[in-house]
Amino acid sequence: QLQQPQQQQQQQQGPPPAPPQPLASRLMVSVAAGVGPGLLSVLVMYTTLLWDATGPGTLPSPACPQTDLFVVSSVHALCFSLLAVVHSVVAFDALRAWRTLRGKLQLGAVVLTHAAASAITLLNGDGGSCVASTLLQLALTAACCAYCAWLVRATYVVKLVNVR
Repeated sequence: QLQQPQQQQQQQQGPPPAPPQPLASRLMVSVAAGVGPGLLSVLVMYTTLLWDATGPGTLPSPACPQTDLFVVSSVHALCFSLLAVVHSVVAFDALRAWRTLRGKLQLGAVVLTHAAASAITLLNGDGGSCVASTLLQLALTAACCAYCAWLVRATYVVKLVNVR
């Protein structure tokens, strides 16, 4: 008889609340959210190049006539696709901790590094240096990837190990 009132109370309250999302699932969602825009940016970058490549011969880079434009663009496309995934992971973490200073700084860093990566590509134009733009792009991407690796290790891996 004591169990019947408890069952009636549970039926009146509705379904139990959803369990909190596991840490590994949050990480997978943030990575998946970055892969789509990364692939899309590569497609956008290469669609314009493929149209220019319909003619005969190779297409030199305006900043470095001795270098093929496809080589320079492929390095930049790789960096932008990696940055899309890294920015997604960092932004997801920043939005989870939005009220803290760390969250605000992380979100600002995502915006600033994306703007810097876009500005670096301007060096590929006439009068610029494709070597400098490629090296700067690779350095920025490596720095962002290193921070993301540290963030994933500090936020997800350590907590997952402690849970077990």
